[in-house]
Amino acid sequence: MSRNGITLEDTRAAIDALLERGEHPTHLSIREELGNTGSLSTISKHLDIIQATKVATQTPAIADIPKEVQEAFQDTLRLTWKAAIERSSSDILKVSQSIAGLREQLIDAGSLTSRMLEENIAHKETLTRMNDFFHKSVISFNKAIDALDARKKEISNDEQ
Repeated sequence: MSRNGITLEDTRAAIDALLERGEHPTHLSIREELGNTGSLSTISKHLDIIQATKVATQTPAIADIPKEVQEAFQDTLRLTWKAAIERSSSDILKVSQSIAGLREQLIDAGSLTSRMLEENIAHKETLTRMNDFFHKSVISFNKAIDALDARKKEISNDEQ
């Protein structure tokens, strides 16, 4: 025999019956009211739907609030909103000014970095030329020593 399961209306009826008796509806008490049928997860889903429907259909009773109180509240709300706008505008201006200052600092740092890079490139070129000159000097020096050694040998051979 197949089970039909419980419906949302079954769950509502069980809740109403429990409330009429002054009992607090819980998952288990609803299930007992339904004759120990229905899964707790289904009952939970039904309770969520019932609660959401109840919240969506409830509207505050604004008409019960005296007109003077409503007007005072609206005035207070307007003043609060105006103050919030003014403050946020002031904060936005301060942040914009800070950003502008930071932008200038970044531009200055970028310029300084570019100059330092150009100087480093110039130093590198100077060091490269000095290194080339040093190597050529060492080669010339070694040739001069070789020439002196050769001349010493010649002199030594001539003396013998």
